[in-house]
Amino acid sequence: MSENPCFTCVGTPCCRRLPLERIKVRTRSDLKSLLEFLRHRWFELGLKDDGTWMLFYARSCQNLEADTGLCAVHGTPQQPWICRSYPSYHCWYERVFAGEQSLEFIRFDLRRLETLCQMVSYDEDTGEIAGVPSWEEMIQVFSNLPLDDPASRALQGIKKKFSFSLPRPRNEGQEQLFKFRRQFFGVRIIEGRREWITEVETYGEEIS
Repeated sequence: MSENPCFTCVGTPCCRRLPLERIKVRTRSDLKSLLEFLRHRWFELGLKDDGTWMLFYARSCQNLEADTGLCAVHGTPQQPWICRSYPSYHCWYERVFAGEQSLEFIRFDLRRLETLCQMVSYDEDTGEIAGVPSWEEMIQVFSNLPLDDPASRALQGIKKKFSFSLPRPRNEGQEQLFKFRRQFFGVRIIEGRREWITEVETYGEEIS
């Protein structure tokens, strides 16, 4: 077998983006709520070709060495199980985050999402989304709109926190998810009786 491709991965996208939520978008209001995330630092959105929206927290894992770009705990007992079990030879992150625009996933910053909002049609009575551009049209339009850097957003903004809840883990696999999340800078896990909350820090523009 050839050398593990993680050792030669450019940009290590899986170590620099924490998936937070899959979001259902059906209405004008749903789309506007996505805009709020992108007015804050370290948030990035993506749309899969099956219609699934994904929210990411674009900060690095604490185990990622800044000078080498390698994982400091790779192959050790401290490495999260999620990382050890990830199919590195068929890496989804490398396909959609490295290189040119992916044909299966579109990344969004604020400008791209505002553009999409103008391309979508709505039912005037219910506010539900009535029509969307074709996938091919979106690929073409957004390929010509360079993405901003989520880390550069709202540099002088006010500090805020966002919370994302999941049911309390009931098995080892679910516990490992939270162990993985704890590795990222700016993340705190709050353990409740019924839910565990992933809290992330960010900065947003101060509204006068």
